[in-house]
Amino acid sequence: MADPGSVELTAVVAALAGVRRGDTFAVLGSAPLLVAALSAAAGHDGPALGPVDVAVALAAYDVPAAVVLLGGGGRLVALAADRAAAERTAHRHGLTLRHLASVPGRVAWSAVLSESAVSLRP
Repeated sequence: MADPGSVELTAVVAALAGVRRGDTFAVLGSAPLLVAALSAAAGHDGPALGPVDVAVALAAYDVPAAVVLLGGGGRLVALAADRAAAERTAHRHGLTLRHLASVPGRVAWSAVLSESAVSLRP
């Protein structure tokens, strides 16, 4: 994240994550404000080691690791330079893009594992 402490960016990413009470989540990257927000929504003390319901990748290079952490039906939230980059990244990792939101200088996006990717998992 450009500024992990940005309240606006944290709010957008947390909204896209859609963490609900009891969900497990992981945040790849340093964003204490985001971890606090997701922990409050989930009703527990912090990120899980995996598999998780929601994985957040704060940098493009964290997306592959975040995808590995996803449990069946899990959601991924990440940042990209623009819509085209989000679409390419989602497709490359077997994800179905669900939502996009503009944030200063980039796009936040959410996706789920595509049916074909889920069926290939052990």
